[in-house]
Amino acid sequence: MNAQERYYDLKDRKCCVQCGRKTPETLQGRTRCKACAKTHREAQEPYNAKRVVTYRERKAAGVCTRCGGKRDGESLMCSFCRAKQSMADKRYKMRRTL
Repeated sequence: MNAQERYYDLKDRKCCVQCGRKTPETLQGRTRCKACAKTHREAQEPYNAKRVVTYRERKAAGVCTRCGGKRDGESLMCSFCRAKQSMADKRYKMRRTL
C-alpha cells in the first residue's frame, strides 16, 4: 500500500491519517487527531511564514503574487495565474456540492 492509498484508507475508516488512531476529532470529519494536527501546524509554520513574506514582497513590488510575473491592471495576479486560480475554485466548488 503506497502513501496515498494509506491516506484514503485511514480517512475512509475515520482514523487519523498520520497516526492511525480513532479519536473524537476524526469521527467529526477531521483528518488528523488533535496531537497530530498540532505537530503538522508546527512543522508548517516556517514554510507558511516564508510564503507570507514572499506574498507581501511581490505585492509591494507590483508583480504577480503567485509567480512574480507582470500583473494585469489592478489584479494581484497575472492573467495565467488568475485563470489557474479560477479553475481551481471551480473544481473546489464542484467537489463541495457533491
